[in-house]
This record gives sequence, C-alpha cells and structure tokens, in this order.
Amino acid sequence: MLRSNIRSSIAKCSRSIRPSSRLYRQTIKCSINIQHHHFHHSPNAPLWESRSLRLQPQGRPNALKIQQRYYASEPEESDAVIGLLNLVVRKRDLLIEQERQGKGDVATAKAIGELDQAQKLHKEWKEIQKTAANLLSMTDPAVEPDEDLRQMAVAEAESTLQVIDELRKNIRAAIIPQEPVDNQSAIIEIRPGVGGQESCIFTAELARMYTRFCQNVELSFDGIPSGLQVEELSVTPADAHATGGTDAYKEVLLSVKGRGAYGLLRHEAGVHRVQRVPTTIAINKLQSSTIAIVVLPSADDDKSSSSKASLDDLVDPKDVKEEVMRSRGAGGQHVNKTESAIRLTHEPTGITVSMQDSRSQHQNRTKAWEILRARLLDRKMREEQSQVRDVRKSQIASMNRMDRIRTFNYQQDRVTDHRIPVSTNGLDDILEGDTKNGGLQYLIDSLKDHYDNLMIDGLRKEIEEEIKQLASSLGK
Repeated sequence: MLRSNIRSSIAKCSRSIRPSSRLYRQTIKCSINIQHHHFHHSPNAPLWESRSLRLQPQGRPNALKIQQRYYASEPEESDAVIGLLNLVVRKRDLLIEQERQGKGDVATAKAIGELDQAQKLHKEWKEIQKTAANLLSMTDPAVEPDEDLRQMAVAEAESTLQVIDELRKNIRAAIIPQEPVDNQSAIIEIRPGVGGQESCIFTAELARMYTRFCQNVELSFDGIPSGLQVEELSVTPADAHATGGTDAYKEVLLSVKGRGAYGLLRHEAGVHRVQRVPTTIAINKLQSSTIAIVVLPSADDDKSSSSKASLDDLVDPKDVKEEVMRSRGAGGQHVNKTESAIRLTHEPTGITVSMQDSRSQHQNRTKAWEILRARLLDRKMREEQSQVRDVRKSQIASMNRMDRIRTFNYQQDRVTDHRIPVSTNGLDDILEGDTKNGGLQYLIDSLKDHYDNLMIDGLRKEIEEEIKQLASSLGK
C-alpha cells in the first residue's frame, strides 16, 4: 500500500507541472529507500524517517540533493559523523544525570562543559533536518498545489543543502580531534629507490609535481583563503649524461611554508612506484622503479609562534655538534676556497644533516637547523604513536613509510593508491600538480576521509564503552 501511494504521488507531481516550466525541465526525481523504511520503521512513520529522500534535478552539474536522515536506529551505518555526534550527546546526557544524582565531581562538570559545543551542533542539525523535510513536502502538488510556491521550495532547498553541508563540516571538525602539528609547515624529502637512473628521473618528476601542486592549492581556515609557498632547500642532481639530458635528482628537499601544509601532505609519505618503458635504455621493456618520500613537520619563521617554541624545545644546542667545511661540486672557485658547507650532528640520536647548496654559510646553517628540528620532531611523533592504544594502531600502521603506497602506471594512464584503495585516470594532470579534475587533490582528500573514518571508528568504540560504564554506574 505504501509503495503504491508513493508511485501515485510521483505520477501526480509529474502530470501537474506544465512542460514549459523550469520545474518540469529539471525533472525532479524522488528516490526513497522503501525497503529500509519497511524494515526499520512502522508503516505509518513519516517518509523522511527512512534512510534518505533526495531531489535530483536532471542535467545539472551539481545535482540537488536534500537528504533527511534520522539516525537513532543505526547511526554507524547511516552517517558515521552524525552517529558519533549522537553518541557524544548521549554521553553528555549521562554525565548530567550523574551530576544530578550527586555522583559527579569537578572532572564531571569539566567534561560536560567540553561537550556543550556538541550539544549545540546536535540541536542545529535536528532543526535544519526538519526544515529540509518541510521543504520536501512543499514540492509535492498534493501538499502545495501552487506551482510558483513549489518552485520557490526547490530554490530554498538548494540553499538549505549548502547549510547542511557546511554544518556537517563543522560537526566533523568539532568531534574529530585535530593534531596541532597539522597546522604547521612541512618539509618534503624525495629520494630514488630501486630503478637506477629511471628512479632519479621519477624523483625529479615528483618534486616538480609537489612544487606545482603546492603553488596551485587553495586552503581555507575560518573562511579565510590561505596559500602555500615552496622553496628548494637542497637539490642533488644525478648524472645528466646517463639520463640523456633529462632532469634527474639523487635527492630533493622541499620546504612548504604555510598553515596546514603538514596536514595536507603528511599522508604522501611512503614508497611511490612508477611503471613505464624507460627512455634511458634501448630495450622496449616495461620497468618498475620506486622512490621514497618523507614528510616532516616544520615550524614557521615566526619565532613567537607556539609551533616554533615546541620545535626549539626538542633540541638543546649543546647536544648538536657543528662542523664547517668546503663545499663540493658546481660553484666555481668560491666553494672550493671558503668553508660554506655545514654539517650538524645531534649526538643523543646520531641524526646528521649536511647542507652545502648555498654559497652562504649562514644560509646553509639556517636550512640545516630547520631540517634537523623537523627530523627530531618526526622521531618524537613516531615514538608517541608507538605507545597509543590498539584501537588507533590501524591508522598508524597504514602510514608505515616503507610500504608501497602509490603506483603510477603510464601504460594504463592510471594512478592507484593502495591504502584505500582508489584509482584515478589522467596521470599527466596529476604530474602537472592539477588541484582539480580528479587530480592529486582528489587522492589527498580520499586519504583524509579514509583516515578520518578510522579515527571516527576508534572514537566511537571509546565513547560506546564510556557510555556503557556510565549507564552501569547509574543503574541503567
């Protein structure tokens, strides 16, 4: 009976709209998960209490989607973010009940205060969902016979969708803890692995890709756009004769300055593989080569910043042995007569950094200290990560930089990330640093969603256990 009523309503909606109207041209499609509605809700329950209800104008690049969801029955299957929000609010309610029964303490009051923002967002989410449901009902001629009002409802639904999307982003940011180090700048270290000269060529290509990507990417914090600045800290060329004049590097160190650089690039660390026919050999045979990428957090130049202070706390200058020497390689007689090269050795850990790219000893010293601090911070972070609870080790294990994380397949014009896994075509666009059209930005966003979901799953398990303990203490 319910299924026939739905079909009848959609048919009436189609017949009542004039063919010349904008609403008719858009061909609104209502898709309702009827099986889910029958299984999880009573036959008399409102339709918007099913999994989803969508309006999808046909032929438009950004199809209108208004989703009305109520997650009380299965939050983790409907939407992980909103499901976690519901659990957080449930935990807050139990803490309030604990305080009312006189079983709370100062820590309880503090915990309630920390969850007030989640309660506010939860209330806003429920209100915007009700607004969306009302707008959906107004697109039905059986509810609203006036065509102009129905068109107004569709227009209003578009703006409501934007509000829903923005609110969901705010909820995600509020309930998923962000590491402060994600806001720092970054240092990218790229080195060839297996593959000889072909690996050196691929090192140069990826260095160019990351440089262009960081120059093109647009970040936003609190609604304020923010860009990144890229600088070559060190470049060690390979034998140009062996590579046929093609750019090839034995090592590249890039400094990426700007808020959020490390958070954007941190998941690029790992082994990248390229599969193609090399131009450096006469045999027309497919070859696999690899390079290794390390991404380190770095402090900004602003010495008053907290990030700078945190990095300075990692190293005592007394523990660092500094050596000056004459540079090698190109640069004329100047590099051979002046001691401009710097080598720093952190004696407690044995970490060594050498820098000779600049003709100025001062500039080489500054760059060497920047890299040393970044490597020490990376070492500290990895030590801390090894001590986290088992519930979050799945995320950390997948970031092991010795694992092959990505393959660039030239014959199939495809780039595959093996951690998710996800593949995308348009290899040339990715190597050009394209931030749109499914380029490198798409892979980075997919990875972020993947790791966020792992984090959400870990948080969900933690909060569920806390709720169980709270309920037990309250006799529920």
